[in-house]
Amino acid sequence: MFFQHNFKFNDNLIEKKHLISFFEQDSKCNLRTAPKLTHSHIFPGPFEKMKVFLAAQVFSQSVAAGMETYLVSNKLESSSKATIDFIENMDKLFDIFNSSRRPTSKNFNRPFKQTKEQEDHLKYVHNFFTNLIIISKKEQTDVTNRMKFINGWLISITGLLLLWKDLKSTRPLNQQENYVLYTARLNQDTIENLFCTIRQQNGNNTNPTPYQFLFAFKKIFLLDYFQHSEKANCINDLDAILTQIPTDSDLDISTLYADKTPFQFKKKLVHFL
Repeated sequence: MFFQHNFKFNDNLIEKKHLISFFEQDSKCNLRTAPKLTHSHIFPGPFEKMKVFLAAQVFSQSVAAGMETYLVSNKLESSSKATIDFIENMDKLFDIFNSSRRPTSKNFNRPFKQTKEQEDHLKYVHNFFTNLIIISKKEQTDVTNRMKFINGWLISITGLLLLWKDLKSTRPLNQQENYVLYTARLNQDTIENLFCTIRQQNGNNTNPTPYQFLFAFKKIFLLDYFQHSEKANCINDLDAILTQIPTDSDLDISTLYADKTPFQFKKKLVHFL
């Protein structure tokens, strides 16, 4: 929606034109501030619009930092500050909803524990979406009531806070202080990866019948359930490491799937009774 409409919050306009201006200048430099940003990110095609990771790379800390650098250097308009803040806040929001065991230097991407920093940002973003106004670029009219994503984010934020409170209360009192929630386990990437694999069966069947679905599920579960499609919309997960159990105590599990393992696992000796 950000690419199709203008956002207005606290009388400040959040516009895509500032992102385009930044990309056009930065892409011409040999040493780029946002090297991952490509033409597909700024002007996505029909299929590229379905790829969530492209949107996540647009709303990233590196893009916000790069735009901030250009703003300080007077290469962007002063009105771009609202757009920069929006990108930075969305990056933090994505991090909160995508936390895992993976070590990271980003504070908001650490396991959710409802710290003051995490809670304050969730409340700020909740207020942002509550008071956000969407303006059509073509008609210059208020189309906020048509935007379903606003209510979706409000539900997600409130749901996360309520889920955390409920899960924490089920833990013993001596464990509640150290209890954390890996929010990446709450997203739908894993099930989308499964459906993508099922659709590839029977000649890329995008609308299988119940019988075809059952047959395809049995097949991929027995043969290649953990195989990830290169054209999938979602980022590959680390489920492939569960398909093999190392029998050699000196074998580092990261050597099995070096391209899928972003960190080193501790060596463990497997005992069989």
